[in-house]
Amino acid sequence: MGGGECSYDWGNRRERSYDGRSRSQDEPDRGRSSDTDRREQRTGGGGNDGGRRPGPPPICFGCKVLGHYRSDCWADPLSRRQAKRDGYTCPPEHERRGISVSPRRSHDASLERSPSVDLKTTSKLEELGESVQQLREFVDLVKTRQTEKERRRQEREEAKQREEEERRAEEARAAKKREKQRRCEEEQLAMTKAVELQLAMRLSLIHEDIKSGVRKCVAKGKEAVVEDLPSTSGNSSEAVEIVTNSDDTNKLVAAEKRKRGEDILVGDSPPVITPTK
Repeated sequence: MGGGECSYDWGNRRERSYDGRSRSQDEPDRGRSSDTDRREQRTGGGGNDGGRRPGPPPICFGCKVLGHYRSDCWADPLSRRQAKRDGYTCPPEHERRGISVSPRRSHDASLERSPSVDLKTTSKLEELGESVQQLREFVDLVKTRQTEKERRRQEREEAKQREEEERRAEEARAAKKREKQRRCEEEQLAMTKAVELQLAMRLSLIHEDIKSGVRKCVAKGKEAVVEDLPSTSGNSSEAVEIVTNSDDTNKLVAAEKRKRGEDILVGDSPPVITPTK
């Protein structure tokens, strides 16, 4: 590709960037004249202005390379794509300056500092370290106090909970004991009632048996007396006397005892004395 085509491409892209649109085909003279003027400015020559000093060369604000504008810079992605489409190849110096590389610092170079600055920095670092240490100790102290306070609170809560559980257990044991005692009393009362009922029933049966036995004995005795009576009329009076005597005998009281007479002395023996009861 010739130098004219390269200059034409630069001028065409510059005019496109300034005007915002491509140049029409019916204005070829304008492009040629602008290219001619730009070449004259770069070379320092001119037809009529031979004695005038040439202007400064253009500088790119992207790669900081002289000789082209920012719109024509190879480092700009838009300009690079447009240049590739137009068939433009960037010069070697543009290729080198397209990537900015920061200067590397030598490892052997040492930075000299003032002793006073070092002392001040050291003192400040020591003060900062002491402040950090004090702050750390204060934080540890606060944490220790909070931990101790929390532990005491938990111990109080646990003791209170244990007392409540013991009280509930004692109440439950007392209630269980009262319930057991009440059941025992109810069982004893029911047993006593059952025993009394059975005893009453048995006593009533015994009383009835005794009554029936007495009645049978009385009936048998009357039958025996009637059978022993003689059938003759001469002996009727004797039978009546016997019955009367038997009735009188039944009416006798045990207190009416036989009265004894005076004791008769036999020889020289003393009288017999019966001890009183």
